[in-house]
Amino acid sequence: MGISQTEKDFIKKGVLSDIRTDGRTRKKAREFNVDINPLPQASGSARVMMDMTDIVVGVKIDLSSPKIDSPNQGYVSVSVDCASSAFETLDPSYDPQNISTDLSRYLTNILMTKECINLKKLCIIPRQQCWVLYVDVLLLSYGGNIHDSALLALRYSLENAKIPSVKFGDDGMAFEISNDIDSYESIEIDGVPLSFTFAQIGDGIVIDPSVAEELAAQTCLSIAINRRNQVVYMQSRGRGSIKHNILLDIMKAAQNNAIETFNNYKNTLAESKNRKSVGFLAVGV
Repeated sequence: MGISQTEKDFIKKGVLSDIRTDGRTRKKAREFNVDINPLPQASGSARVMMDMTDIVVGVKIDLSSPKIDSPNQGYVSVSVDCASSAFETLDPSYDPQNISTDLSRYLTNILMTKECINLKKLCIIPRQQCWVLYVDVLLLSYGGNIHDSALLALRYSLENAKIPSVKFGDDGMAFEISNDIDSYESIEIDGVPLSFTFAQIGDGIVIDPSVAEELAAQTCLSIAINRRNQVVYMQSRGRGSIKHNILLDIMKAAQNNAIETFNNYKNTLAESKNRKSVGFLAVGV
């Protein structure tokens, strides 16, 4: 779905008039649906559907050895795959490999920020054994702004993931993993942020850009904000740059949206758990 210069100009004029091609205003994000635990074989999973964007995230927890540079911690491994049909109708500039790499980097850098996840709690025996959170992201359909949807799905997935409890022997080294699911521990996710993406189109800024808006934009900026309304990470994409005063306005807008989104988070979680899930392709309706 490439767009012509005429279409780009039309989108820019609409943004300046505060009327986007899908009827939204500049400050209006799209509605989304969440399906909790569509992957029963995963420790935790979630599917987020926002317009044509459809993303599934699964979290698996397994044993491994700590990394050499962090012997007292567990770690997170992120993998992003794109369904072959996700980009069939999109502009050739949307390269699945580049998008997978970009999204994987974005999620990994966020998860590795301070206070996001307490990785020390994933360590079982320093330098020997730890838990690893394997995050698998599958993009089923691309409708623009996958960064926000992916991080939202990841947060919901971690919400439901459980870490098996461990019982040590008398020597403090040998251990066994409990089969008692009731003894499993939840992952502390209070530090896991949510993402808010903005696009600069001409002289206007829009939140949650569609595919067409991404193609018309000079720059897209994704901002991760935690529950304490702190900006913990930012990533820009595109050819242009954002002026300092505009950047400050975008950050403030992201923080305002974060307050509302976090306030609605628990309600959305409760509602989605009450929906009926039927396997991998179940849709929360």
